[in-house]
Amino acid sequence: MRSSVVCTAALGLLVLAGGCSKRPTAPPIAAPTRFLVFSSDRGRLAGSFRNFVGTFEGATEQENPRGGLARVIDRHPSLTQDARFLAFTSRDSATADWNVYIYDRSANSVSNDASVNSALDEVDPCISLDGSMLAFVRDSAGTQHIRLYDLAARKFVPLPGLEAPGSSDWEPSLDQAGHRIAFTTNRNGSTDVMIYQVATHTLITSALLADPAAGDQQPGISGDGRFVAFSSNRAGGVGGFDLYVFDLNNLLLVNLPANTNSIDDEVDPSMSVDGSNLVFVSNRAGGSGGWDLWNLDRVGAVLKQVNGLSSTADDLEPALVWP
Repeated sequence: MRSSVVCTAALGLLVLAGGCSKRPTAPPIAAPTRFLVFSSDRGRLAGSFRNFVGTFEGATEQENPRGGLARVIDRHPSLTQDARFLAFTSRDSATADWNVYIYDRSANSVSNDASVNSALDEVDPCISLDGSMLAFVRDSAGTQHIRLYDLAARKFVPLPGLEAPGSSDWEPSLDQAGHRIAFTTNRNGSTDVMIYQVATHTLITSALLADPAAGDQQPGISGDGRFVAFSSNRAGGVGGFDLYVFDLNNLLLVNLPANTNSIDDEVDPSMSVDGSNLVFVSNRAGGSGGWDLWNLDRVGAVLKQVNGLSSTADDLEPALVWP
């Protein structure tokens, strides 16, 4: 029987329909600070991921909005600026499909919007920092397509000019209010990074984001919409996949500190609102084991792991909330 509880967003505008459940106690939301949300299989079978919300003061909280069943896997989390709403994709092996959910950490309720989820797979969710927009990917007839959902109006935002026939787009990343979408595409025969401007229905492309001889992927756009970090195995790197940052104002790659990349792989970047800080995943030496989370202050050239956030297991898919 469907719960009658209504999940309401921080701005008082959002009503999410369908399958919304509530438990009697709600975890308090800390005052706005720096958060990092990520997926990890720590304490579980390898590949059996759950999502975690951590602070840069060292606290880490595992989120189980769909319950503690071992057969449930939660991946690809993102968080609003106030740390209240957590978007994620989840799969229950009993049903086998992936769906996108939004968890209200204050009301302790999880929503399953029938407009968002379908009989197909919905993956790669990204909620804008202001909580107004949700981007995700729907798998349809063998190709993947990005959808943008207005959480206040409960309707899809048209994205004319985004899709290319027969190609796939995935890994969307939103700026603070969902005005720009950075994403990965295979429309040119390799994996490239592009940016779509929602208001003007135009694509920003550059040869610096689309090396035809390499794989450019996993973009993370800064909240102010100026910078896009991405991972690439292009020639001239340090080794494996390396990180790059593209300045959309000047249409140039920016220099990163020498300690950013290693002979191993650096992937999955996420940026602060102003682009000054960058969290990413690496299997480089000196970590805790497996894939680890690293935080780079690219202005001060300080690279470190934050206590409590990385583990000996695999820690992946970070989303940074940093004012």
